[in-house]
Amino acid sequence: MSITVLDYNENNEKERAFVLGLNKANEELLLPMDADELAFLSNTAALFKIAYVDGVPAGFLIALREGIKEYEVMCYKQFCERYPKFIYIDRVAVDERFRNQGMQGGCISRFLNAQKNSA
Repeated sequence: MSITVLDYNENNEKERAFVLGLNKANEELLLPMDADELAFLSNTAALFKIAYVDGVPAGFLIALREGIKEYEVMCYKQFCERYPKFIYIDRVAVDERFRNQGMQGGCISRFLNAQKNSA
């Protein structure tokens, strides 16, 4: 099994449909997201990654930096009130077919490593 993590490409219709569909399938755990919200997050995210397993999209991670005044999510706003500088993991979702294989932990580990390398 080969895992690749790539930047989200907002111009790729298949990736856009994948993110919206996976978010919808997990709305009991994630906030709802329509095409406008996806475009907003794509344009403001510090990190927006798609994980592929053997070339098949398997999950995504969206993280935000501090100071996005237009983002009205209560948890994010609480971070803004409490911390002057942070990375906020807004969403992590993994397709059911790839769960229990370390995908979420792998995405978060790669995210943390990328942040350390860019700091």
